[in-house]
Amino acid sequence: VETSSLGLPLSTERYRVVRISDDVLLFTVRVVYRAQNAGRELTLEQFVRKGRLQQVHATLKEGETLLEHDGLWTANTWRMQSHLDGKLVSSPAPFREQPVCVDASSVTALLILGQTQPGEVLPVVELHPGFDAEPVNWSLALDGEGNHRVRTQIGYKAFRLDEVGGIEFALTKIGTGVIETRKLSVDAFGGAGLPVPDEFRAAASRAAASDAPKKSGG
Repeated sequence: VETSSLGLPLSTERYRVVRISDDVLLFTVRVVYRAQNAGRELTLEQFVRKGRLQQVHATLKEGETLLEHDGLWTANTWRMQSHLDGKLVSSPAPFREQPVCVDASSVTALLILGQTQPGEVLPVVELHPGFDAEPVNWSLALDGEGNHRVRTQIGYKAFRLDEVGGIEFALTKIGTGVIETRKLSVDAFGGAGLPVPDEFRAAASRAAASDAPKKSGG
């Protein structure tokens, strides 16, 4: 996928989803930045078990500098550490709620949300510049046309997954600013991929039908 704003390309991402076991999915991405952030590269790995995040590893390279972030669900808490060139720089207090995903402004969070039951308030960990971690809550909805809508603590996201679960399009809106992401290519290697679960789509269609204006009889 490629992400842009006001027609200016910001980054290109290549993502992969791997089924590790019946219960565990691995979502990975490599982001190469462009424009004023050229020379930066982000990688992110998220292990998700039954709809909740188990482990995450993120790296941000810029020149010779390497920033790393690790998160792990253990002892009923979400524990994190960040390192700069191998030196510990941050170890925030653990979170008591198990997150659904980590958002580092890449499409992996959206891919994970596409496999998440809509209608819930979802705990998410946001990674800000410098990998400062913040626990936030997002709300997720799926409409009858197959579009996912996400309300964040500072704005709005919308996205659609294609028939194999790849990103068709996505947008993020914060204030008057809009960031758009579009699909460049997708390959399910002959398999079914990881589409939005049928039960999610069926529930959204029923909800859309029930909300539609009733036609008066003649």
